[in-house]
Amino acid sequence: MSRTVRRLLCSAAMAGALGLAVPGSSAVADEPLACPRIAGLCVWSEPEGEGELRLVFQGERVELLDPPGLSVQNQTETPWCLHEAARFGDGPRRTLAAGETVRELEIKVQSLYEGSCYGPTGPGAAR
Repeated sequence: MSRTVRRLLCSAAMAGALGLAVPGSSAVADEPLACPRIAGLCVWSEPEGEGELRLVFQGERVELLDPPGLSVQNQTETPWCLHEAARFGDGPRRTLAAGETVRELEIKVQSLYEGSCYGPTGPGAAR
């Protein structure tokens, strides 16, 4: 093993031991926002939990979220599928993991349902 490779491996090991970011490591989850304790989601119209708050309860399906959501907090033990298009139309979508908080989404959420976007079943699931 070359000296350069050994140095890189040693540096990566030290960074990991110290809790420093190493390329390829998993991201740290966002801290929770001020969301009422419900069995469902809190969806805000602005980043960082600002703007209009919409509560979406477990088992609920939203075909048109107006205004669209830009930050969200999942307080359930199941994933949710967030669609940028109204009525689960084609376009970008994102699965929100159980318990996940996102302070600024990469899409403007207009429709959502409980379940993974890419699972075999569920309304609006990828076909």
